[in-house]
Amino acid sequence: MDAGQAARARALCAGDLDWENVIATARRHGLDPLLYRHLSAIGSEHVPVERLSQLRAHFETNAVRNRLLTAELGKILALFEGHRIPAIPYKGPVLAASVYGDLAFRRFADLDVLVRREDVRRCTDVLRELGYRPRLALTRAEEAAYLASQCERNFDRDRGRLSVEVHWGIVPRDFAFRIDMERIWRTARPIPFNGLTVLTPRPEDLLLMLAVHGSKHLWERLGWLCDMVELLRAHPDLDWASLLACAREQGGQRMLLLALVLTGDLLDATLPAPVVTEARSDPAVATLARRISDWLAQGTTPAQRSMQALRCHLQMRERLPDRIAHVLRAALTPTYEDWAWLPLPAGLLGVHYLLRPFRLAAKHGAMRLGRAP
Repeated sequence: MDAGQAARARALCAGDLDWENVIATARRHGLDPLLYRHLSAIGSEHVPVERLSQLRAHFETNAVRNRLLTAELGKILALFEGHRIPAIPYKGPVLAASVYGDLAFRRFADLDVLVRREDVRRCTDVLRELGYRPRLALTRAEEAAYLASQCERNFDRDRGRLSVEVHWGIVPRDFAFRIDMERIWRTARPIPFNGLTVLTPRPEDLLLMLAVHGSKHLWERLGWLCDMVELLRAHPDLDWASLLACAREQGGQRMLLLALVLTGDLLDATLPAPVVTEARSDPAVATLARRISDWLAQGTTPAQRSMQALRCHLQMRERLPDRIAHVLRAALTPTYEDWAWLPLPAGLLGVHYLLRPFRLAAKHGAMRLGRAP
């Protein structure tokens, strides 16, 4: 925090703040560690003692849990390496350490590990050695369909106290954005982390990955924007021309520009002139940024898979074929909910492609009836 930011923070604290709401909002957005860091830096005389103590307790609890998760990540990566499974730890403790500079400054609830799709089944067997079990019980046929349509699988241990997400993509197939995963693997670089050497995506790839992830979730958490700001600060020498070209080639330019504009509007990030120029050339970016800022301020971000979310996701895509693919895949790609709704033998699993539109129509029709006066 620079002198100007510290002065603004002191001025805000001098006002009539609803501290209970401030802390609750910070926790909802995953920002309470940063809130404590900055409030403790400006001096305890500016913050009610009991509130600073409350934040300190949250901070210390988060720091202990983060150390526990970091140690667990080390065990998982070592086991994967022993079974010759290449892995890239994604987000979580590696992001906290590499861009925030301290494990304690970021809150994360689980561990994210990127592997190749063909290694996911072996990961399932390896994680069982550590006591993890898949969250979803899938038949062999369902698992094959799941690997083709989704991007991650969740594993839990100790009654959900520890969770691992094994990723083979960034977003599911129905989001209709296909990032070049082979290039991410090819250009990943080794970095030191907690006594280990781990692979991490190059900063330009990671920035795009974070932008797409946040866009999928309609930026409902400010913590995701903070990740981008800290990444920008940690890597001031980004190859912006390469990043913008890559995003444009894959149909993710608007999502990237939206994320960057939000960091500037909401978190005062300084953006390079070429990025600002690109963003201003696309009026949809400004429209989306205002809408998401309003949702964040009011706490009214639409539910995932709602019609409002679908409309926003479509507006985030600059290419018509991507919008068409998104609609078709969202309507036709079966999910675990479809399989659970009507279990079918392995040979008939493809029937769910025909049944899904009718299930969705019934679901949304029932929701509309439930909202009717």
